[in-house]
Amino acid sequence: MTQDRIWSTYIPPRSPCKAVGSAPNQRQEEPGKTILAQIYTDWANHYLAKSGCPRLIKDLSQDVTDGVLLAQIIQIIANEKVEDIHGNPRSHTQMTQNVDTCLSFLDARGVNVQGLSAEGKYHCSQVLDL
Repeated sequence: MTQDRIWSTYIPPRSPCKAVGSAPNQRQEEPGKTILAQIYTDWANHYLAKSGCPRLIKDLSQDVTDGVLLAQIIQIIANEKVEDIHGNPRSHTQMTQNVDTCLSFLDARGVNVQGLSAEGKYHCSQVLDL
């Protein structure tokens, strides 16, 4: 399966969105990043819901950091199992291993993951950028 086939199978409709839960002392994201995050969230949730997954993404920057939902999304799109995922990671190390496993899985299938790491601040949203 080519990179284009994996990541271009669904483009969610664009909809206006705004930052949720903004408090005066919270850091505001750029409007373009907020819209892009919502598009990725909608895209991922489309596939998660279609597969019957009971867990959906509410906050992209938080909900995929353990690598479990990220692996599920990849498995749904690639129609292959991502092996060696800690289903209920209990430590930062296990979460990092999950994301590293996802990146290795994508790399082995020809997806350019150069410059991405499990330790990156926005690693999961960067993976969805692929």
